[in-house]
Amino acid sequence: MTIDLRWKVPKPNQLWLKWKSVEHKGDGTIVLNSPKFYGPVLADCLPIDETGYIILDLTKHFIVLIPEPYEIVLKWDKKLGQTTASAWFNKMTIEDNRLGLLKLLKKSDEILIDCSDHTTEKWEKGKYKLTFPSMVYQDGSEPYDLSSK
Repeated sequence: MTIDLRWKVPKPNQLWLKWKSVEHKGDGTIVLNSPKFYGPVLADCLPIDETGYIILDLTKHFIVLIPEPYEIVLKWDKKLGQTTASAWFNKMTIEDNRLGLLKLLKKSDEILIDCSDHTTEKWEKGKYKLTFPSMVYQDGSEPYDLSSK
């Protein structure tokens, strides 16, 4: 693995996601129990919607060609609270129906979400970025090498 978003994404643009437990539903649906966003980007952002979703682009995990971009949907339906350091939720759902490589997720993993260029200043200029480049970290330490899965 030669790509590691921790060193490519400026610290102020980093948003991390971790959870207490994970349930694999078998159809590409993954439930993250007691998930929490944390990271420097929360100190300078608008409040996260109570209910919402974002599209995570995991394509950078691959150092070989893949047939399509690897995008998944991360949904939440109940934000429990938010500070400038973290935001916590009852649960989140990941929809990984196309490539299904996130079946390897476990409770000690984390996801780094690159929030670069997702700013109100860019939105006001009509520049919308639809996905968030992201990377899954095994046990919170090293990126998964998904190229061989």
